[in-house]
Amino acid sequence: NLTALNEGDIISVGDLEIECLDTPGHASHHMAYRLGNRCFSGDVGGTRLGNRPLVDIPAAPPEFDLEVWLDSVKRLQDYKFEELYPTHFGGIIGAENVAAHLADLQAFIPSMAGLIRGEMEAGKDRDEIVEAYTAWQVARAKGAGFNDEEIDRYKTATPHDMSVDGVRRYWTKKWEAASQQ
Repeated sequence: NLTALNEGDIISVGDLEIECLDTPGHASHHMAYRLGNRCFSGDVGGTRLGNRPLVDIPAAPPEFDLEVWLDSVKRLQDYKFEELYPTHFGGIIGAENVAAHLADLQAFIPSMAGLIRGEMEAGKDRDEIVEAYTAWQVARAKGAGFNDEEIDRYKTATPHDMSVDGVRRYWTKKWEAASQQ
C-alpha cells in the first residue's frame, strides 16, 4: 500500500522519527526528509558529485518551477542542517559545507534558467540552446578544475538536453500565461 505524505508528517521507523518537508520545485509532489539535523533532500538539493565544488540540478520536464525551487532551497537553508544527502550523489557533511552547497544552488538555479531564457529570447531552437547550455556547463566545470572524465560524469548525472527541455517548458508556460492576462 502507498501512503500519501504531507508537510509535517512523521514517519516512525523503530526509534527514528523522520519529518516530511514539502519541497516542490523539481516536481510539485517533491518531499525532503529530516532526520534530526540531517536532510535527505532528493532532487531539490541538486547534484554534486563527491566533494567536488560544482552544483547542478536535474531540471527535466515537466515540472521545473524556478521560484518554487528557490523557495524550497531557502526552506532547507533555514533548517541549518549539518548533513545533506541529495539524490545525486553522495552526502555533504558539515554545517558550513551544507550552507555553501545550498548557497551555490541558490545562485546556480536562476543563472541556468536565465541563460536558457536568453537563448530562447534570441530565437534559438532547442538544439542550439542545448549546445549553448552544454558549452556553458563545460566552461563552469573546467573553471572548477574538472577533467574530461569528471565532466562526462556530470553530463550523465544531469543530462543537459533534459534540463534545457524542462526549463524551456517552464518559460514557455510562463509566457503563455502572461499573454492571456
